[in-house]
This record gives sequence, C-alpha cells and structure tokens, in this order.
Amino acid sequence: MTMKVSTPLRDYLALRFVAVEPEGVRMQLELRDQHLNQAGTLHGGVVTTMIDIACAIAVRAYVDGTQPGPCEPEPEAGRPVVTLMLNTSFLETARRGMVTVTAQRRGGGARIHFATAQVTDDAGRLLASGDGSYTLRPRARHADLALPAA
Repeated sequence: MTMKVSTPLRDYLALRFVAVEPEGVRMQLELRDQHLNQAGTLHGGVVTTMIDIACAIAVRAYVDGTQPGPCEPEPEAGRPVVTLMLNTSFLETARRGMVTVTAQRRGGGARIHFATAQVTDDAGRLLASGDGSYTLRPRARHADLALPAA
C-alpha cells in the first residue's frame, strides 16, 4: 500500500517524504534560508515541526498497515493524526545540507499511540530527538474542522 501524506505546511517547508522503512518513516529537508534562524542555523521550530510530522506519519502508517516502500506526496482522505504531547531535545545545529528525520511508532493502544524521532544531518550527526503521543480523529469530526474556502 502506498501512503499519501502531503499537507500545505509540509509542502511550504519542502519536507520530502522518502519512505516507510522497517526502521521507521524517513523524511528529508534540504536546508534553505526559510529554515534558518537569525544566527543562520536551523530553526528549532522547523526541527520540532519535522519531528511532529514524521511521528504522526509513523503512527498513521502503523494504524493503516502501510507496508515498507516509497510514498507518494499527495493528500489522502483518512483519519487525521492529532498530537497530544510533544517533547524535543536539541543537541546540535546545522547551517546547510540535507537534514533527515526518522520516526518510529513505539507503542500504545487502541486510542493513544507513542512515537519517537531522530533528526540527523548529512554527516550523520544527531541534531535533535523527540517523542510524542498521538491519537486519530474520526473522519466526520475532521470534516467539521475544515476552514471555509477563500
């Protein structure tokens, strides 16, 4: 099964969804000026967003039974994953190059899921790690949250 996961925020950041792999969901980001803070290093908000998106996709992949393989960057009608709690630990920073986030669902039950993620640079240095808890909303409830068309 191929998983489709594009969102406006993910597209704006240019966070590329690479694959669902046995070790987790993998996404990559080529650093651009829009990803940097005033010091010229990778912004902590971008790192936290990468962790959150990757963890949510790892949970959805588990719930949907997505098999390992490449993923298409298009929206999928399905139950949205909602973040309940998210922690990020910042260890190093980056100024340029490719940044990779790998996330894994670590456990949970029928309603609450737990996931972890690691962010590395193209040299393999661990830049940040994070963990969170997630739940899925029913489709009907998600439709009620839609914004009116502009």
